Amino acid sequence: MAERYSDYVSASRFAKARSDWERLVADVTADESISS
Repeated sequence: MAERYSDYVSASRFAKARSDWERLVADVTADESISS
């Protein structure tokens, strides 16, 4: 049970980091399209 919980925590942490990264990339590409 504990192992499964740690797997879930690491997976959710990875998902959050990935969504934060995608948001950052979207902001950068939006800035580039506005400036060009």
